[in-house]
Amino acid sequence: MKLSTGAEILVIPSVKDILTKDQKAIWERWIVALRSGKYQQARRDLCNASGFSCLGVVADLLIDGDRLQWSPMHHGSKSLLTRDNVTYVSCLPPEISRKLGIVGFGKKSLHENDFHIVTAGSENYERITLQQLNEHGVKFVEIASILEWALEGGYVAPSEK
Repeated sequence: MKLSTGAEILVIPSVKDILTKDQKAIWERWIVALRSGKYQQARRDLCNASGFSCLGVVADLLIDGDRLQWSPMHHGSKSLLTRDNVTYVSCLPPEISRKLGIVGFGKKSLHENDFHIVTAGSENYERITLQQLNEHGVKFVEIASILEWALEGGYVAPSEK
């Protein structure tokens, strides 16, 4: 599977048997939001003056105004502010990671840093996170497809003989 950046995906991990029904529903909403065109894609932060990262999109979907809310920062950026006054600028707060089912690798769940896509470079293989894909310029629609593959059982590129 070739990306618009030229990178080739070799492995997408499966989350099919790991996520609960509610977590799958959140992933499905996330996929729809990434494809909707409602969110302008940006790099660096979850949310800045240019738009949202792929993780910022799911954060925006799950903000409840009580425990989590966007808090203005400098130059149009926003951070996620928790009820405990902890701010998150470029990574997801634990409560969102839990809702996504990507916290802790034991007990049938994943940790965001463990959800790696394996890509092939010109001479080597690289394990890369969703946020890193976003930073490398992989388009939202492609990230949505990666999430969809993960929900459907993962992907392994056919081996060359």
